[in-house]
Amino acid sequence: MSRRKKAQRKSHIGVVLDCSGSMGTIALETKQGYDQMIEQLREEAGSNTFVTLVEFDTTKTTVYEQKPLADVPPLDYRVRGMTALLDGVGEAIRRMEKFVKPGDNVTVTIMTDGGENSSQEFSKEAVTKLMDEKREQGWEFNFLGAGPASWAGAQLLNISDAHTINYSGAAMDHVHAFEALGLANVAKTRGGSSSYLASSPELKASLESKANMPDVQINIGPGVNRLARSRGSGKNLK
Repeated sequence: MSRRKKAQRKSHIGVVLDCSGSMGTIALETKQGYDQMIEQLREEAGSNTFVTLVEFDTTKTTVYEQKPLADVPPLDYRVRGMTALLDGVGEAIRRMEKFVKPGDNVTVTIMTDGGENSSQEFSKEAVTKLMDEKREQGWEFNFLGAGPASWAGAQLLNISDAHTINYSGAAMDHVHAFEALGLANVAKTRGGSSSYLASSPELKASLESKANMPDVQINIGPGVNRLARSRGSGKNLK
């Protein structure tokens, strides 16, 4: 009796990309950075890798799902609208979970320059519950915050400092942030952690050293605020 061939582990890369109007000042760098990241993945990532791209402005748009890495087209990036951050994250998870099998490598990265102000479908509670469920299955979530308006986003989503880079949002820093994203995803496709502390610690430190990141107030309920560092929640989360 012939032995059944063992199924090859797949790698699933999700990117939740802000295309709201405020991204206009770094639109060119966003396109360049994303396209360079895809090229980096083609050269260095493990085989059997698939990409899902969800953009969000006032609403959410799935640009493609489960696209083989070799077939990912250049980014057609156009800015408009507001910031439906939670809807973008929820949509990416729902799109990707259809294809993920136990043991697969999965990473989802959220990139934004602003705060949530437009979601209609997903609440904070619904999204963070989904993320926690997926973490239990081995998924990892990363965050790139381009400028002070976005720095509370990682805390909103309960993403730890190890998986977060908050940077100045300047054009060149934005390009380097995509470089860090590429390194994180390469590491995950090879079975490692996508944590920036594990995959690109020097790049993370360099980007964050240029950013002036004060304490921020996080609203966690009616009449209740918590003082927290914008670098991350400090929770041991992926």
